[in-house]
Amino acid sequence: MAKYSHESTFEAACEDGRLPGVTLVAADVTGKFKYKKAFSKYAYGEAIATDSVIWIASCTKLMSTVAVMQRVEQGKISLDEDVGRILPELNDLKVLAGFDGERKLEYEGRLLLTHSSGLTAPMFDPKLQQLAQFRGPPEKPLDPVVTEFSEPLAGKLVERISDVSLEEYMRVHIWGPLDMQHVSFYPDSISEVKARKIGMSGKDENGKLVPIDTIRTFGEKKDIYGGGAGFGSAKSYVKLLQTLCANDGNALKKTVDEMFRPQPSPEANTAFKTMILDWGLGGEIGTRDEVSRRKAGTLSWGGLPNLIWWIDREAGFCGTLFISVMLMGDELVNKLIADFELAIYERYEELKK
Repeated sequence: MAKYSHESTFEAACEDGRLPGVTLVAADVTGKFKYKKAFSKYAYGEAIATDSVIWIASCTKLMSTVAVMQRVEQGKISLDEDVGRILPELNDLKVLAGFDGERKLEYEGRLLLTHSSGLTAPMFDPKLQQLAQFRGPPEKPLDPVVTEFSEPLAGKLVERISDVSLEEYMRVHIWGPLDMQHVSFYPDSISEVKARKIGMSGKDENGKLVPIDTIRTFGEKKDIYGGGAGFGSAKSYVKLLQTLCANDGNALKKTVDEMFRPQPSPEANTAFKTMILDWGLGGEIGTRDEVSRRKAGTLSWGGLPNLIWWIDREAGFCGTLFISVMLMGDELVNKLIADFELAIYERYEELKK
């Protein structure tokens, strides 16, 4: 097969040290079209493959969303009910809307799966940074997830409904059925996953790639963070994207359409009217076609170390880019994902013809 047009660009970016390594995987709903490619090595010097395991950060959210939707389908909870009966710790929480002139806090309501829960971290929210300045540092580090509230609590919701850990639930109901072999919240506890785990890279003051630790050592936490604690490979992760794209019933029986339906209220939509994105369950929704790339209605999201995934149901196509480097929102990565999509969609359209 002829070389794809994006591959030379990716190879060059890795060879000259701008990126430590990349894995790309894409597939259509029929399984007839498959693309998988790994480029270069990470700063640790480890060889990279499409089944290499990295910290997937917020890509974990899609798996947690599917877990919640499974319990919705089983009648264990509804999308519209107050989750306070299961997570009473949330009953007194509201979303921080801002501050008045006397530093009095102003609040509003909250949701979980639409990325409007209000449960976030100071590094992502100026309001929380300001609140931290007002209150000062905590007397001791916060630990349990229901106390810390630094991640959306969809995962904890599933655990309490199911009476098992999120690791066990996903292994039985998502990872196992979809043959996602190299995914875990505890990668060092599973030999096949540990053997494939790749370290994270960063850049020093001279712009040179260097090994770094993840920003959080989730394995030392007492709870599983359904919003960002997963580890996995692109090869495994794309299987979840593919089943949702196909809506084949292997992960969800009847709620996939709801995930792709815009969820914000009319008031919120008014605030977003100048944006080209809407919000579904588990990700953002593109509201217009990207020329020669994703179609309107595509669900997508990513992860802090420059991971990106998308599900384009109109085209019947999905894919992901996995990079384990702490350069959040890197301009080079944004350009490369566009190059990748243009090349992969072009070849996919040729195959369909």
